Amino acid sequence: MAMAISRGGHSPRLMAFWNLINKRGGTLMKKSVLAIALAVLMAVSLLTVGAMAENANGAELPASENGVIKLVEDVITDKSYIVSSNITIDLAGHRLVHSDVYGTSGVFFNVKAGRLTIIDSVGGGELVVNEQYRGNNYTGTELNHAYRCIQVYAGAEFVLESGTIVNNNPDYGASATINNYGTTTINGGTVKGVTAIFSFAPSLGGVTGWENEVATLNINDGSIIGVACTTAIDTRNIGSSYGVCTYGPGLDNGMVDNTKSIININGGYIEAIQGVATNASGGVYAGYTLNMIDGTINGTEDGTGMYLPAIGINNISGGTITGAQGIRICAGKLNITGGTVTSMALSDDSDLVAGGSGGTNGAIVVGKASGGYVGDIDVNISGTAVIENTATGDGTKPAIVVSDKNMSDASMGYDALSISVDVTGGEVKGDIVKISNLENTSTQDGGNTALNLDGATVDGNVINQTSAGGVFINNSQVTGTVSAGTGNSVTVIGSSVGAISEDNVVVVDSMVDGTPTTNPGTAVASVNGVTYDSLTEALADAKAGNTVYLLNDVEIDAALAIPAGVTLDGNDFTIEASNTFSGSYLINLNNGDLSNVKIMDVVLDGNNKASILLKVGDGAVCSGLTVSGVTFKNATHGVYLGNDSGSQNAANNISFTDCTFEDLSYAGIYAQRGNIAVDQCKFQNIASASSTAAGVLFDTGYFDSSAYSLSVTNSTFTNITGTSSNEKATGGVSITGTGTVSKLTVTGNTFSGNTIDIRLGKTTAPVITDANIAGNGIVNVVAAPGVGLYTAKFYSNNALVATVVSDETGKITIPAAPSNSGSIFLGWRSGDATYKAGEVVTISADTTFVAVWGNLPDVKPSEPSEPETPVFPFYDVSARDWYYSAVKYVYEKGLMDGVDVGVFAPNDTLTRAMVWTIIARAEGVDTTGGATWYAKAQEWVTAKGISDGENPTAAITRQELVTMLYRLAGEPAVSGTLPAPDAASVSTWATDAMTWAMNIGLVEGDENGAVTPTATATRAQAAALIMRYLEA
Repeated sequence: MAMAISRGGHSPRLMAFWNLINKRGGTLMKKSVLAIALAVLMAVSLLTVGAMAENANGAELPASENGVIKLVEDVITDKSYIVSSNITIDLAGHRLVHSDVYGTSGVFFNVKAGRLTIIDSVGGGELVVNEQYRGNNYTGTELNHAYRCIQVYAGAEFVLESGTIVNNNPDYGASATINNYGTTTINGGTVKGVTAIFSFAPSLGGVTGWENEVATLNINDGSIIGVACTTAIDTRNIGSSYGVCTYGPGLDNGMVDNTKSIININGGYIEAIQGVATNASGGVYAGYTLNMIDGTINGTEDGTGMYLPAIGINNISGGTITGAQGIRICAGKLNITGGTVTSMALSDDSDLVAGGSGGTNGAIVVGKASGGYVGDIDVNISGTAVIENTATGDGTKPAIVVSDKNMSDASMGYDALSISVDVTGGEVKGDIVKISNLENTSTQDGGNTALNLDGATVDGNVINQTSAGGVFINNSQVTGTVSAGTGNSVTVIGSSVGAISEDNVVVVDSMVDGTPTTNPGTAVASVNGVTYDSLTEALADAKAGNTVYLLNDVEIDAALAIPAGVTLDGNDFTIEASNTFSGSYLINLNNGDLSNVKIMDVVLDGNNKASILLKVGDGAVCSGLTVSGVTFKNATHGVYLGNDSGSQNAANNISFTDCTFEDLSYAGIYAQRGNIAVDQCKFQNIASASSTAAGVLFDTGYFDSSAYSLSVTNSTFTNITGTSSNEKATGGVSITGTGTVSKLTVTGNTFSGNTIDIRLGKTTAPVITDANIAGNGIVNVVAAPGVGLYTAKFYSNNALVATVVSDETGKITIPAAPSNSGSIFLGWRSGDATYKAGEVVTISADTTFVAVWGNLPDVKPSEPSEPETPVFPFYDVSARDWYYSAVKYVYEKGLMDGVDVGVFAPNDTLTRAMVWTIIARAEGVDTTGGATWYAKAQEWVTAKGISDGENPTAAITRQELVTMLYRLAGEPAVSGTLPAPDAASVSTWATDAMTWAMNIGLVEGDENGAVTPTATATRAQAAALIMRYLEA
């Protein structure tokens, strides 16, 4: 394929050229008065133009609000112009040409402020710079052919809607057709030139005030065409062309800012030998973000769709990218979640080319050909992305190529860097190849280079040709052959492959040509596809970001150590302490920075030889420890977080998910500090005959001056049995010591068969500043005096049905109603008060609540064989109460009964169904025998027009109750107005009813005469209304 040097890549002469432009910024040579042709143009334009002054930077275009300059004929000029307001130029099918054949560096239209918009309302119009190549007179100190069509300053804007902008200078050193430091938007039209568009971070613009500015290039439609150069000082560059280039602000003390140069490709068409290009230069131009959601980038059959040698972020979610190299990346991040990346070339065994694209073919080519490519490479392919090679003929059809060339070279600094390529989705059509230096057997290849397929679909082969290193395939589909050469390996786990080579391919739980296959041999672990016979060695070689995969069950004789940032994936295998195990810890995270360790899907078996399965402490900084799908068994402790000497200095953000802790003799998790989250875990069969047994034990006595948090949710605690003495810490969840817990959450758990379910302190109490302990069903809670959290127990029919622990202020939320067939739940009673489910109540001591039930409700007693005189039975209705006579009346008439033995609950509300039933009974209707206890009454009141029969369980309001009685009375005529101060709040449909009720004395109003129509009616008020109605 053709070679194209990166814009500014590694050419000192070209770098000097670009730097000189940047030093000059937008300064233009002094211009004379406007040409007569342009004056004619202005005179006949839609914009009225006055005299325009000259200055050292060229002629000033006039300010105009929504002004339009429309060409009426072709215009040729040697002048340049400044835009400082909103101007639109309509080419109207004509040509606007800058004709300076040997002009010095300059800009035809310099957009310093405001917005310049170019349209072509007729079609065929062009804005042209016709500067010519000056041959060997170009010395590197002169800028004889560096004219630009458009330059956009930081804070200014350029928009191309239609028409063509072209720089006809054919030399490799020609300036870009458009230079952008501000915002350039291409909505249509065409941009052409050796370099069509160059977008620079504002800091490179040679002007002040750029600090808060961002260079943004938006390509929404139109065409960006890089025209192959025909002349160049270095003849290797002849034929090169560039569609879109960008320079970032560069590294600043090793840090990169990816927010100052933004490219958004939302549509349109880009074509060049390098369709999109960045620049390496040792990090001098690092820092940009490219987002592509649609459009086409064509690197041509000999070129590269995207050449990405600089540190930056590239997000591709749609569109099409093609070339011999679809994408070549040498540094930075590449995230592909959609779209199609295509190579159209077979492998020709070319090595990576330094200083530009070229060499190794492939849809995606990853690697560092030489020095200067600062930064790690991180490639992620997922979603609906398609990576393909569409070449025809025999040979390797590389879709993805990963090279570890130079990655062990300390002189380049690459030995400290990494290449990570992860394919976790999408579709790969073609071969995936990992290679080294193809020109020689350099010992500088290898390094930290990872190629991992996890959930990938590959229609092709996977080939490892590297002289060192491996390839990892997990949970993937490969139609072709998986092969590895001498000195390298491929690991295949849980996948389906077409075939494997005989040597150096390890297969575990996979299908090979439809046959279940497992052949780990002596290997027990794999890192980046490299297999190890020793798990200890595999962990020692792993670096941050690597995953160590188990390939088999393994016995160990001494503790394992996991480096910071490393994941141990057990693949559901077991790590067991051998019979000759020496030491206390199966895994020991000890001393130094061990942050962001992950342990997943493994059984840790102490074999009753290791006393602690996972130890974190002794000065370890272990923030971000994530443990999931792990079983801990046969030891004293499952996990021990902390250090008795107090030397541990950080154990924050530690999480346990979907883990099992069983057959332990002290604690599942014992923590002396840390912010810890436990979710969906099982703690079972943790037992001690004479000492502590705990599921989760948070020992605040070892806290430093910090406050820590504990969250235990959606977990089960079964058979956690130890001594119940307050000298011990037994409990499913146990908080001990006198330290401060900043937040304690224990919700949604299930406790069964435990000595103590939740312990809050022993003889002394911890300080808990924010507590949420609820939704755990029936729990046995032991709280030390002074802990400040109180227990509420809820009983129904003499059985404990729920336990709720208050927060630090004493607040609890009343739980939902229990089940009690044949009764209606009326609330939870404590003392003289009754509370409804969901109410927030404050308690100041351990408190008992009893469920209050109604008899379906107020079921009329069956008639006795002989009339009996009812005995007034309600202890909560006193003869001194205003409603006493009314309650006595409805009770003796058999219209209303109590809600429980001896309880009338006069202040409780009634539902609409209850009122229907009372009214129906008052009219002699038999309300028994329906599908529900109120069905007969509901049917009757609906038929009589007393109620609409809707919302039976809703609490009834005063105006609804009065309206039902009014309709029952036949809706008598009403005279006068409602004599109540709140008459306006009575609903229109209830006004006549309420007026009638007040006129005949059914409703009297409160001390102010107000009738409060929308307030719910209590049982006492309903009794009074019924009595007054029946006696009226």
